[in-house]
Amino acid sequence: MDAGWLTKVAVALAVVPVLVCPWVSARTHGLTGPVGWVVGPFADVADITRMPVVPLVAWVALGVLVVQAWIATNRDVRDVAGAPPRVVRWTLGLSVACAGAFTWLEHGMVAALGGTLSRAHPGVVANAMQLGARGVFVLGLGAWCAPRIPHRFRTALVRLGQGSLWAYAFHVPFCYGAPGRWLGVRDALSGPECVVAATGLVLTSAGVVWARAWFAQLGSSRTASGIDAGSKRASGAARRSNPSPERPARKSTRP
Repeated sequence: MDAGWLTKVAVALAVVPVLVCPWVSARTHGLTGPVGWVVGPFADVADITRMPVVPLVAWVALGVLVVQAWIATNRDVRDVAGAPPRVVRWTLGLSVACAGAFTWLEHGMVAALGGTLSRAHPGVVANAMQLGARGVFVLGLGAWCAPRIPHRFRTALVRLGQGSLWAYAFHVPFCYGAPGRWLGVRDALSGPECVVAATGLVLTSAGVVWARAWFAQLGSSRTASGIDAGSKRASGAARRSNPSPERPARKSTRP
């Protein structure tokens, strides 16, 4: 995809879902039956939705925009952090400022408009913005730490980051779905129990990512070995079917 087109799509996805979230959620919250199950993954439906596309896709788009900006500024510098130190510092500072400002705005909107914060409340716009800013801060913090940690540890973290969507998908059923209810880790946990459950889930999710990477690498190695062996067999067969012509004997030049 062209970089300019990608930027336009990312901007649209970062802005539109957040702005329409209260309006959409107010109209989908009460859906029931098959329609509710279809709409639930995309917008808020009572007792069905856990992590809907609207407005959460905006955070994906925000990450794309941040990374695009970093790549553009890092073309000449080629810093291991992914962006020049000055850009990383600006990212950290702006994300902290935006998180604080939108958190203040969120509380102010809830207090002024009344009710409780939900995806149908106008305050969710500020809520999504402050959470997005916190996510950008995590990106900036990772970029700041990257040049300062050992290479082997950084490689392990990069692998975990590349598989973070797998970790995210793995953890959702345990936090929001039936598996979490079966294991008794969704509700009514004490503070220490929450710490133990969260730590175990984080470590297990990381293990899933690294196990997937290991199996993928193993499969690639086997595929490469199979291709190499096949090439050798084909080369041998070609030599057998097309033998090289015998060289004519050299005439002796001795008297």
